[in-house]
Amino acid sequence: MELKYCGLFGFILLTSLALDGIPAFSVTTSNPKPTVKENQTVDLYCEYSADFQNPRVEWKFKNPSGSTTFVFYSAQITDKYKNHGVTTPNNGKSIHFVTATRQDTGTYDCEVTSITTGDFRSVSIYLLVQVPPTSPQCRIPATVTTGTAVTLKCQDSACSPACTYRWFKDKMLMPVDPKGSLAFANSSYSINPNSGDLVFSSVSKADAGTFSCEAANNIGSPLTCTAAQMLVEDKNVGGIVAAVVIVLLILALLGVGLWFAYRRGYFQTKTQSKPNVIYQPAERATNEDFKQTSSFVV
Repeated sequence: MELKYCGLFGFILLTSLALDGIPAFSVTTSNPKPTVKENQTVDLYCEYSADFQNPRVEWKFKNPSGSTTFVFYSAQITDKYKNHGVTTPNNGKSIHFVTATRQDTGTYDCEVTSITTGDFRSVSIYLLVQVPPTSPQCRIPATVTTGTAVTLKCQDSACSPACTYRWFKDKMLMPVDPKGSLAFANSSYSINPNSGDLVFSSVSKADAGTFSCEAANNIGSPLTCTAAQMLVEDKNVGGIVAAVVIVLLILALLGVGLWFAYRRGYFQTKTQSKPNVIYQPAERATNEDFKQTSSFVV
């Protein structure tokens, strides 16, 4: 009977909490999207309701590539994060980063389980560690051929949040839409500010110049890669014609040589002729063939 009343009381309590706007078995956080500059201190908070009897708290980290690791497990910080200077001041309700690095950017899940009832809830927190731009890596071809498609690349994989990119030609800012600029109206290119790609669909002599790229993310000052020159050369039509003529001459000489060898009989197969054999039947023996030519003495 006492168990029955306890169960009824628990149900009434949970119903009352729900009606009062306090959900039963809830896990929350005061800051779901904290941001911090690299090498500074940050705390992640996780609060859970009192109806979790004998709670077990675990923290998991998922990096941007999707790999998941434990931060807090079996009531203690895992060795990886212990060596990283991470602590839990209040039994897993928060985790404290002494020095946050760019590798700490990602999603942290605070998972709370009632060992007594088996109830489970969780809350996700996305930590963004801000990293200013570094000098981006640019790939600019030294020489290209007119009429071909050419891609110039610019990338800074370290900046966080992700950088956006701008391209410059001969120290002049290239607009994303070249048709809207008199200086670039005759050029056929496109710029992706998020990936840093500068693509010429059909490069022309007018596209030659000195190029550089700038990376920026509003965390620190923008940085630019070292400028490099791109030359645009015409197709070597004379060289192509000469190569075709040489190939045709080689084929012609090969054909003449084969014809001459055939005429000289080098490709004729020699066959051995069998001698003509005339079969003559054997002559029958006559009595004269058995005439005694010698005398016998008895």
